[in-house]
Amino acid sequence: MATTWGSRVRRCEPWLAGAMFLGMAVTVGPQAVVGAVDDPGMWNTLYLVMWVVVMVVLGRECVVGLRKRGTAAGSSAPTPAIVLPDDVLAVVESTGGRVAAVKMLREAHPGLGLKATVDLVDDARRDPSDSGPAT
Repeated sequence: MATTWGSRVRRCEPWLAGAMFLGMAVTVGPQAVVGAVDDPGMWNTLYLVMWVVVMVVLGRECVVGLRKRGTAAGSSAPTPAIVLPDDVLAVVESTGGRVAAVKMLREAHPGLGLKATVDLVDDARRDPSDSGPAT
């Protein structure tokens, strides 16, 4: 599979997109704007449009990097394998319904997906002798 330019930028250090954004804003930006205003030919207009697109992409990468700056690089959402069966059984037994059990389990394990949580609750509510889905 080919690597795209956008995926390369996403793999870079978070500060790289900000440095590129500032550098292009200071060096290329004034030249592109002045060129398009003074001589509104096709080349200057295309040059300005390309600069704007690159600035939007880099600006987006800066915002994404800032939003992720407090998270660890290897951290991810908990998987259903990490959630202990005893936790699931305790939640199912302490609540009366399926929806309340799903809500309580997701509050106890933030980041656990809805489908995974529903599957865990349904498996815990299912009678071991029953091979069909929970009702």
